[in-house]
Amino acid sequence: MKTYCALLVLIVLQLVAGHTLIAQSVHADSIRKAGIQYATAIYRSHMQNDAQLYNGRKYIAFIASESGHQFFKTKIPESATILYDGVVYPNQYALYDAYHDELVLSHTSSQGLLRNIQLYKKRVSQFVLDGHSFIYLNEENNPTAPAPGYYELLYASNSVMVLAKRYKKKLELIEDQKLRYRFTEVNSYYVQVNNTYYPVQSKASVLNVFKEHKPELQRNLRKSELRPYRKNREQVIVTLARRYTELSSQP
Repeated sequence: MKTYCALLVLIVLQLVAGHTLIAQSVHADSIRKAGIQYATAIYRSHMQNDAQLYNGRKYIAFIASESGHQFFKTKIPESATILYDGVVYPNQYALYDAYHDELVLSHTSSQGLLRNIQLYKKRVSQFVLDGHSFIYLNEENNPTAPAPGYYELLYASNSVMVLAKRYKKKLELIEDQKLRYRFTEVNSYYVQVNNTYYPVQSKASVLNVFKEHKPELQRNLRKSELRPYRKNREQVIVTLARRYTELSSQP
């Protein structure tokens, strides 16, 4: 049993290092500790079934639209792993409603009926949806933190964390005397350094967060192939965060 638990810890720490699954704590300096906690959660999950996960509210918030939809990436349920109440639930199917900021679990009941359940947000520590890792962020006591909700975790180290808020904007149009809806995707980015969050959009705003190594980062950026910035914003932010981590760790 001890060997099994130790192996779980090793596997999860490797996952954490690769950012496939980043554990409960959203503070970058506690990732390793959270990995051990997450390994414990995996072990606990082997002792339970999925009944607890299926106790959410019925999801009835589907919005018919002329163009686009309210969900992240696709409106078809995708493979998901969910950390709920400290228990890991692999092999699930879910949708992320990016308009209402809700995680929707799809499953077939014992009667063979398809059910869509809206999970209780504060009980979801994190979830991975088709390879995209999300955390539930709720730091009401931190004045710099963004609003509570789900954020995609793009990068995390001992000193830096990069988050993306995935949001779907709903446009209301009247066509042929009928109200119609269209959805467009809006992404916002945040960088956390030393427990302070900074909203970033422009290249200058990102470099200002990393001003300690700004000249070196500017040189690296000029040599990279990630230009123009507007078309590669997400990749540039993550690349700069990773390079900042490397420079900060040098003696």
